[in-house]
Amino acid sequence: ESKAIFFGIFFVIFLMTIGNATAGSESNSVIYEDRIVWQDDSNGNWDIQMYNISTSAKIQITNDEADQQNPDIYGDRIVWQDNKSGNWDIQMYDISSQTETRITTSGSNQINPAIYGDKIVWQDSRNGNQDIYIYDISTSTETQITNNSSDQSNPDIYADRIVWVEDGTLYMYNISTSTETRITSYFWGSDH
Repeated sequence: ESKAIFFGIFFVIFLMTIGNATAGSESNSVIYEDRIVWQDDSNGNWDIQMYNISTSAKIQITNDEADQQNPDIYGDRIVWQDNKSGNWDIQMYDISSQTETRITTSGSNQINPAIYGDKIVWQDSRNGNQDIYIYDISTSTETQITNNSSDQSNPDIYADRIVWVEDGTLYMYNISTSTETRITSYFWGSDH
């Protein structure tokens, strides 16, 4: 009987060890229609995972040794920041064709991507501060949206509007009219 108890305890500890070896942290989840995408560190580094609600299938999108973080999804396209080149670049994965495409090639960091339709926006440090850039997938054209000395960060996009934070203030850019609008007051309510 003591052997059975010992074996039972050993077996439970063994299962806990195996479970912990494969369990990881998940964060930065996003959803589009029936697909959920997130970053997961089960393999010892951050990878992008996807879960299809309709089919109950979990698919690992990335699996290399570098970190892939901050995913976003629109339609059949997933974007994220990827560190496999030694700095953060923006990568895109097409679910239908199962192909991955590098969007940025600058030697500086491009982070926090967002996608809507055929447009990807991100935060970019190539000019010595943080700026917002956009990439049009249909024309393969990259455009710098902001160019002042302040840092612009955490962009998002919907239709023809891009929003970001600058000095604690929210800004919006209309792609169709090429106009920038301050949405909220400056930090601490000052109006400079």
